[in-house]
Amino acid sequence: MAYRFDELTVDDPEAGEIKLRGDGFAAAGEIVTLLVSPEVQRYLDMSADEAAQASDIAAQYRESLKRIYSGGAWRPPHLDPATASARQDVEAKVEKLIGPARAKRLQRLSWRIRGPDALLDDDLADALQLTAEQRQAIATVAQANETDHRRVLEEFKSARLRNRAELEDRGRRANRAGHERL
Repeated sequence: MAYRFDELTVDDPEAGEIKLRGDGFAAAGEIVTLLVSPEVQRYLDMSADEAAQASDIAAQYRESLKRIYSGGAWRPPHLDPATASARQDVEAKVEKLIGPARAKRLQRLSWRIRGPDALLDDDLADALQLTAEQRQAIATVAQANETDHRRVLEEFKSARLRNRAELEDRGRRANRAGHERL
């Protein structure tokens, strides 16, 4: 996903222009990163108290992921079944905090921003009535896309890519190709 390589600016038809960045634990379009974005908070008409509680939810999620990954290799949370309960916990807390109507608006915004990557979400797959075989095919492609992203990052670390602009360009190309495959 592009969030790994630079700031993501989205011009959403409902929310307007939103600048996002992944937080190292979740993608820029994930519920938890959207929830702490000032532009998204304005879009959802969140109060100052709700915004503060949203930051607490995000911090709790990060701590959950730290515990999950403390003894093993990191995988992107949206691809890792071990994070499912932490992700579900965030969604439940978000709905309790902002109510079902605004939580649905936030979820739809997440789907629009994440594009084809959102096909991994059970709620979207259910809404699209994807079969078990289609879901498995999507998961397989998403894992291949992740492998491509890791390859780009390894090239950057090994200095085969000379500068950040080159990394960002390669990252965007890998992201586009991955979305096309999905």
